[in-house]
Amino acid sequence: MRETMITVAGNVGATPMFYEATNGQEPRLRLTMATTKRVRDRDSGEWRDGNTSWYKVWLQGRLAQNAERSIAKGDAVIVSGSVEIRPWQDGEKSGTEAVISARSFGPDLNKYPVSISRVRVATTEQDTQSADPPADQADSTDSTDPADVPDVSDFNPVDQDGNPLSTAQGAQQEPAPDDSIVGRLASGM
Repeated sequence: MRETMITVAGNVGATPMFYEATNGQEPRLRLTMATTKRVRDRDSGEWRDGNTSWYKVWLQGRLAQNAERSIAKGDAVIVSGSVEIRPWQDGEKSGTEAVISARSFGPDLNKYPVSISRVRVATTEQDTQSADPPADQADSTDSTDPADVPDVSDFNPVDQDGNPLSTAQGAQQEPAPDDSIVGRLASGM
């Protein structure tokens, strides 16, 4: 079976809906995304907005968790994934909608700069034993077992290079103001 792949740049149209992992299913995030084409008027030479296309986007697993922590309504984003055109009906109204199952998702760097922060997960003895996966599984990112997704309480503070901070350093060090979209979202804007 072949999938139709699509990449869309646009804006998050409403507050994303996050669904916790239940009954062995991965966590999921649903959002709407709008993209409006800019067209030049032939007579006046001025630019104006064209038609707006709306997409329903589903993210799952770690991608859903990271997006839920990072984006909000109005943010400029890029999504890439498989697309399906599905019929819908609401009473007497009906139509079709484009639904994207996201494989990649992130902020649109054409709109604003973003700083990326990395956190290291606390390691356990079991993690150390399974730190080196077999070569055929090393690059696999498609399947994420919800049990493998760390809880936020398992994260240790790190500096901007990803090096662990001791508890004393983390307590003494005042974080620099973060004007990126992720920083603004984390601080409640």
